[in-house]
This record gives sequence, structure tokens and C-alpha cells, in this order.
Amino acid sequence: AAYGKDKSRLSHLIKLAQKVPTANLEDVLPLAEDVATILSKCCDSASEDCMAKELPEYTVKICDNLSSKNSKFTDCCQEKTPMDIFICTYFMPAAPRPELPDVKLPKNKDVCDKGNPKVLDQYIFELSRKTHIPEVFLSKILEPTLKSLDECCHSEDSTACFKAKGPQFKKELS
Repeated sequence: AAYGKDKSRLSHLIKLAQKVPTANLEDVLPLAEDVATILSKCCDSASEDCMAKELPEYTVKICDNLSSKNSKFTDCCQEKTPMDIFICTYFMPAAPRPELPDVKLPKNKDVCDKGNPKVLDQYIFELSRKTHIPEVFLSKILEPTLKSLDECCHSEDSTACFKAKGPQFKKELS
């Protein structure tokens, strides 16, 4: 897939966070991962009916998990086919943002903690549901920063890397 599974996952995490800002990360992350997997699989597939085969289970999950959090999902879930439900939810506008606390940058040691891989997901989720910046722009802002964070985590001296790039991260992520 040209867009790539990781970019697709990031895109859908941002979109879902903005469409249901009252949800929790646990509500939207599995859905973002599922749709990224489906799109990756179907974009690489020669099968014309890949989406038709893959979407029913996903649309049941999205309707079950998000209809109670945003009535627009309930409306979309009334559509006739899984593809229509998917298209409706995909193009649904962002919901009004609730009052939320300020987003705190994750600590360097937490970002690289293999035992806690959801630290960056949580940060992206919190940032996304609090901002009015559309997904297309927010993902472009976040991608180079996430890449640099990953590079620091995999460098010989991650502490030195974070110290060197720290001011840049704060500027990009604030």
C-alpha cells in the first residue's frame, strides 16, 4: 500500500479521536489498528471483493463501540451495507471538542519503554481530540517527530539524543 500501514493507523487514530473526543484510547485504538490492517490487506490484494469481505466485522465493532459516544455514528450505522457504513463514518466531521486538560508531553524514558508501547498512542490521541487541526495536517506535523523519537530510542545514547532534540520536539509537539 502506498500510504503504508503505520501512516494509515496514525491517520485513523487521529480521525477517530476527533470524531469521538469523549471516548478513551482503548475505544479507538483497536479500531484504528483494524482499519489500517484491512486497508493494507485490501490495497495489496488482487481480490475485487476484499473490502466487502473485510468490512462487516469492522463496521459491527465501530457501531458497537462508538454509537453511544457520538450520535452521528448511530446514524451511519443505519446505512444498508458495511461499505456505506464505512464511507459514512470515514467522512463524518470532527465532533465539537469538549473541555479537556492540557496535553502533557510524555517523558523520554516512557517513550522508549518497550513494556509501555501505548505512551505515544495516548499522547497522539490526547492531542488529536483537543485540537481543531485537521488530520491531514496533524499527521504531517507528527510523522517527522515520531520518526525522530524512534531514532532516539534506537540510538546508542538515547539520553543524549533526547537532550539534543528535546527543544525541537517540544516546539513541534506543543
